[in-house]
Amino acid sequence: MIRRANELNVETTHPQEFEAIGGQGVIATVGSTQVLLGNGRLMEAHGVDINLQSKITELEAEGKTVMLLAVNNKLEGGIALADTVREEAVGVVA
Repeated sequence: MIRRANELNVETTHPQEFEAIGGQGVIATVGSTQVLLGNGRLMEAHGVDINLQSKITELEAEGKTVMLLAVNNKLEGGIALADTVREEAVGVVA
């Protein structure tokens, strides 16, 4: 992501604080802004209102991992990730 941001001349900033929370996500502080990126448990632990729970449940039922983004404890968006098996890996996985 950083490489692509640099290609697009998007200014990036290093966080002053960064904490990885196993099984939940990460918390970073940039200036006076707190950024959360992780799952529903992380959001709930920080009082973030998740108004998309039915959509999250639907995506997880499809085998996707949902990562939510909150800025200053307000849900701003999310992304659903899915692993796909590459053709050349089929023999190794099977």
